[in-house]
Amino acid sequence: MSSLSRRARFFLPGWLAVASVLPLTVAAQNAFSPGGNDYPITGALVGDQTMPQVAVRTNGGFAVWQDNAADGNGLGIRAQRLDANFNRSGPLFRVNSIAAFDQEKPQVAALTNGGAVVVWQGGRQGFQKIYARFIPVTGTNLTPAADILVNTYTNDFQINPAVAVLNDGNVIVVWASFGQDGDKQGVYGQRLSPTGTKLGGEFVINQYPLNNQRTPSVAALADGGFVVTWISELQRDANRSVDVYARRFNASGVASGNEFAVNPLPTRMCANPVVAAAPGGGFAVAWSQREALVSTFFASQATVTNGATFLSENSWDVLARFYNAAGQPATDPVRLNSFTHGDQFAPRLAACGSTWLAVWQSLGQDGSREGIYGQFLGSSGQRMGVEFRINSDPGSRQLHPVVASDGRKRFLTAWATFATSGTFDVFGRSYEMIEVSIAPIPGGVRLSWNTMPGAVYQVQVSTNYTTWSNFGAARTAAGNSDFVDVVAGQAGAVYRVVRVQ
Repeated sequence: MSSLSRRARFFLPGWLAVASVLPLTVAAQNAFSPGGNDYPITGALVGDQTMPQVAVRTNGGFAVWQDNAADGNGLGIRAQRLDANFNRSGPLFRVNSIAAFDQEKPQVAALTNGGAVVVWQGGRQGFQKIYARFIPVTGTNLTPAADILVNTYTNDFQINPAVAVLNDGNVIVVWASFGQDGDKQGVYGQRLSPTGTKLGGEFVINQYPLNNQRTPSVAALADGGFVVTWISELQRDANRSVDVYARRFNASGVASGNEFAVNPLPTRMCANPVVAAAPGGGFAVAWSQREALVSTFFASQATVTNGATFLSENSWDVLARFYNAAGQPATDPVRLNSFTHGDQFAPRLAACGSTWLAVWQSLGQDGSREGIYGQFLGSSGQRMGVEFRINSDPGSRQLHPVVASDGRKRFLTAWATFATSGTFDVFGRSYEMIEVSIAPIPGGVRLSWNTMPGAVYQVQVSTNYTTWSNFGAARTAAGNSDFVDVVAGQAGAVYRVVRVQ
């Protein structure tokens, strides 16, 4: 019997362990698998729960959303603690203390102490400000007692906040502020301590001050600094450009260089930029991009006289570009979506080790208005496998997708879905790395993998990495690991394990 040998190779997200045991040669594939079906993160609540955000670690995390039944006065911000399995833990609670007018567009980031920071925009339309509050490690006694006004400049409006927690435990908040830079919207930032104390003053992010710089996103980098992305209008072409720009900063909020364009072609309209950091250094930027600034066919979906439905020409796609630890482009922009009819937009990204998961909203692809789709990517942006639908039920509408990583071997996706109750609820679905190892046994090999007690797993086999069939019956895990023995199989077969419930 030969000794066990392993080789690292990407096919789907993960690596292959290979064992040659005469006369049997098999391979085991590690891959991310759905951690069960999608499920209601918020439960069935009164009113609409939309614009969700999630932040997770290996022992759990938090979900936040805007809610029109939270505070009795328009929109408010609610939160829910998640346990180690990303299920609800404890009661949901209101985040905002100010109830007047609307509190909207929450963002959340996990603190190094196990708590979280939530930021949002609040106030009368046209006069919104940026607020923050801190969730403790345990309980629901948020600090401080009153909402923190993050922005110092308070004329006009400040909107679309984003937040990240740096390696030193401090918090960076960015947002768009109208009129502050002498023209329309500009992007500004403010650092906070882990208890909400302002560190220094607010500072401008963008260098080009004309027209709008808006919808910022921020990510904490492995070197301790951070990177901000945003949309800049008419910067490269005074007549038509709408581009994605970015700029890096150190942990003290000092710029590490000039702003730079992310998308190379100023003849394409861009929107919805988001940035996420790679654990080992570097980052990736994703955005929506329209194939042409002016389309001759505006309907994304229409019903013709015979009742049939057709999709329009390609309109919006989702793209990404990857950067190394020095902030230099490691790739050209890559299109993430394979399905290109109609609109694919509003991407989000997260990394788990060297694997990325991108999610986005696709119009008409699942046969019923908007659906949520995903694609696993390698460290250089290469597609790993094919794109897939995340929402189990293709009926109705699914909006506002987000994704977060626990930094080890799980992703959590979340979105707002139009439920049978006639309102929007927040749903989620997790993806976990199932690590399959091979050990020789007399006459064959033993496949072992990590499990969650009570979950149901299915071993599958393939000879071409494309068509998979079940190997044996599904198995319910009694502990944290399980195994099956392969004593007779096909030469060159590859085995994987997927979670089915």
